Amino acid sequence: EAPFEEGAFIVATAPSTPEGTPVELSLMQVIGEEANEVARSDNGELLFSPDGPGVFRLEVWTRPEHLRPELRSFADEILGRLHLWMYTNPIYLR
Repeated sequence: EAPFEEGAFIVATAPSTPEGTPVELSLMQVIGEEANEVARSDNGELLFSPDGPGVFRLEVWTRPEHLRPELRSFADEILGRLHLWMYTNPIYLR
């Protein structure tokens, strides 16, 4: 939780992953029961300047190519799309 200030940024860096494993970051703004994407990055770093106070959540999506050998015949089906790997607790800017 942090106070909202003009010019503030939300900064996120993806966790390290095995080489060749793509990672995408998605910042969601939560309003009631709805969550809307407000920023997305596929280069491992995300920088977002919110317009005002709010509740946000960061999601990390990946295509775990490093698991291809273990997935065997299911690999193409499973690795054909991104999978939600982790998401943060709420980030409150008040």
